[in-house]
Amino acid sequence: MSVRKLKPITPGQRFRVVNGFDAITTDKPEKSLLAPKKRTGGRNSQGRMTMRYKGGGHKRRYRIIDFKRAKTGIPAEVASIQYDPNRTAFIALLNYQDGEKAYIIAQNGLTVGQTIVSGEGASPTIAVDLTEATHRAGIAHGDAILFLEGGLSGTASKLLVANLASLFAGAGLSQVSSTLIVDASQAITALTGGDLTIYD
Repeated sequence: MSVRKLKPITPGQRFRVVNGFDAITTDKPEKSLLAPKKRTGGRNSQGRMTMRYKGGGHKRRYRIIDFKRAKTGIPAEVASIQYDPNRTAFIALLNYQDGEKAYIIAQNGLTVGQTIVSGEGASPTIAVDLTEATHRAGIAHGDAILFLEGGLSGTASKLLVANLASLFAGAGLSQVSSTLIVDASQAITALTGGDLTIYD
């Protein structure tokens, strides 16, 4: 994915870098994964303006994103990379082998035609070194799930383990930033890889 540096015609645009749209493969969203997104325009239930400077803009529809990735053990093919007006990251449309479709946050390096698998049965056979970035890790703790998001900006967390086998065995630490380290001794899933097959 390319980035574009803006010309500093205003002080706010100096040093600003935005995403390039060369990674986008289609502008037609999947209709079955769309939901209405109502906007208030700054009005309350009585129709009176309670917040100024709101309103206008292009009408949006919400894209339903599968953040939990609970569909395990079923391979999915990346059908397209799409723009999402509701977030800064791009999204990817997945076509599962059983016919179901889903949107996920597109990892940097994800391409159309690539096959990804979610779940414990998708553990890769290659070793994961200390410098390999993970796109998304989820730690299940009771009914709550802690997600470590690493978006397209390169802020992916790094797993401080030698391989995923020790991670699933309960000896993993994930460094989210230079100061925050999350204990991953519980069951954890992580999306790793770049040009290789991506596992979750």
